[in-house]
Amino acid sequence: MMVGTKGLVIGPHSTVYMPARSMPASPIGDARRAGRSGGQLVIGMVLVSLWAVLVAGVVAMVRAARAIPAPAALGPVQSPVHLLDERFARGEIDEADYLNRRDVLSSLLTPGPRVIAR
Repeated sequence: MMVGTKGLVIGPHSTVYMPARSMPASPIGDARRAGRSGGQLVIGMVLVSLWAVLVAGVVAMVRAARAIPAPAALGPVQSPVHLLDERFARGEIDEADYLNRRDVLSSLLTPGPRVIAR
């Protein structure tokens, strides 16, 4: 090899090599010298962003699931007959309708054969 007048190294077959101090010092330039392109760096950042969004979504779903009250926290469950009594007391249904519905409910709630007369 031969050293030229401006610090260039001339190798066999007249190949000119630049000295290391004149190479670019940017991260993309270093990545390209190492055999990686700038596109791989962008793809890596996109994948990391997608994983972050996925983890944030799972955390949000878990928090939302914990915020839903349990059925026992909603209060005591009232019987259908009690609800019918309340509707009759408020005047939403008349006496004939109330008696008919109460008979149907009592036949459904008692064990044994179910006979509904019409």
